[in-house]
Amino acid sequence: MLTGCDCCSRTGKKSGRKWKMPPNHPNRGRRENPARNPTPEEIRKVRLAAGLTQRQAAELIHSTTSAWESWEQGLRRMHPGLWELFLLKRG
Repeated sequence: MLTGCDCCSRTGKKSGRKWKMPPNHPNRGRRENPARNPTPEEIRKVRLAAGLTQRQAAELIHSTTSAWESWEQGLRRMHPGLWELFLLKRG
């Protein structure tokens, strides 16, 4: 049996259906989150200010160079936890 989150008490069986979160679900709020995804411009600006290459920056947070490139190009969003780790470790 699959169990949903505590707040919406959704449960179901393995039927191949995808879960649909209610629009008022706490993880789907429109409020500003202090742990937000950085923009590609922010990622590049901070990396360059730290004097790091993309490879060095990726190694600093135990990531791949291709992932870092994707974040700077805006192809993928960097997780807020990785961004915070980078800000703490960049020196």
